[in-house]
Amino acid sequence: MSLTISSQLLEKYGIQGPRYFACTPTSLELSDQFSSRDFVRHLTISNAALLPKPLALNIHAPISPDLSQHYLNYLYREIELLTPNLAKDRLVKQIHFSSGAASCLKASQLREVFDIIARQFHLSYPEDLAISAQIDPLLIHQDKITQLATMGINRICIGVNEKSVERQIAVNKMPNLQQFETTIQAARKNGIQLICVALNLGLPDWTCEVFKEHLTMLTDSGVDQITFYNSAEHPERILSLRPLDSDTLSDWLTRITIMTDAINFLSDHNYVHRGMFQFAISEDSVAKAFNTNQFQLSFQGYDSHADYDELGLGLGGISRVGDAYSQNTNALQTYCALLDGGQLPVQRGVSMKQDDLIRACVIQLIQCQGSVSFEAINTRFSIDFENYFEFELMQLSLFEEDGLLRIDKNQIVVTINGSFFLRNISMVFERS
Repeated sequence: MSLTISSQLLEKYGIQGPRYFACTPTSLELSDQFSSRDFVRHLTISNAALLPKPLALNIHAPISPDLSQHYLNYLYREIELLTPNLAKDRLVKQIHFSSGAASCLKASQLREVFDIIARQFHLSYPEDLAISAQIDPLLIHQDKITQLATMGINRICIGVNEKSVERQIAVNKMPNLQQFETTIQAARKNGIQLICVALNLGLPDWTCEVFKEHLTMLTDSGVDQITFYNSAEHPERILSLRPLDSDTLSDWLTRITIMTDAINFLSDHNYVHRGMFQFAISEDSVAKAFNTNQFQLSFQGYDSHADYDELGLGLGGISRVGDAYSQNTNALQTYCALLDGGQLPVQRGVSMKQDDLIRACVIQLIQCQGSVSFEAINTRFSIDFENYFEFELMQLSLFEEDGLLRIDKNQIVVTINGSFFLRNISMVFERS
């Protein structure tokens, strides 16, 4: 069945909504009253679980061609302060390198980072350890991909960073089809197991024809996962994009047309549409995970793994431990000063209340499964779903009238057209 979105629906629901981040209700404000002591307290609680969650490490680094050893030394200091607070049986099953870390660190520096992680953390067996990297085709060369693969990185996500957009627009040059294709071929040649491509719909000069050329190349290359996002919808809100004229970026109607055409094109080419503009080739682990309720939305997007505690290391690193979310400072001077004082560089965070957890769970199910079982929520949280969300169900009736979902006796089920508006549906469950 193909996706058909009427102009009336687009006009009615075409509002700018939040980009859900690991399915945290976006009304949750991270507070600067949340300290490193609170972070350690949540780690201690998580450690004490009968079966502690596996760990996922997210290594952050600034996007800078001259990333210094000075920064890495402080990253290692953060790791040294963190690991004594982890129980010895906490097993690391995922390691992710941000675009800055993967693209800007020298090969010798990357090996050093790997060595520190291996010494300080308890790593899973190699066959169970997912090591991923964010790759920007504008910042990386083929030799670097070979180096990453040699070091054990077995999955990559190819996408253009906003700072690259700013830099490339300044010289009137944007990534072309050949740059994406060359990067994919280099990854395949070096045995990368999983390749994901993230396409920014806000890039300048995207047209339906140009976008289809990219999709044709991606499907012909057998890319495992394809995802779309709109990080440049409000360039004035993104520091690196503020110098850009909004007229330079693709307009909203063009993006909508591109998305609807792309969904139908990928569905015709053996890709399964799962979650919010996420596509996985039908035999891929993410597509299979959808049918086993292991489909999750994490800080790196959709994933096939079960729920992990995520530890963000480095400038601006975001962590999710148990019922808490926290973020490191983004200021290098503050980051270094806190670590010099023997303190983890947590700048802000939040401890989720019961209501937050319930709403986050519902949003996770909408975003990842496209359905919510009342009975499952009732059992997990000891509530009566229909009473607890009486007002929200009234709001959803409007979506039901428009054919975007159906509300049965014991569940909410999103329709194929409704999958285009998952963000709008999720917003209903935000805490007011």
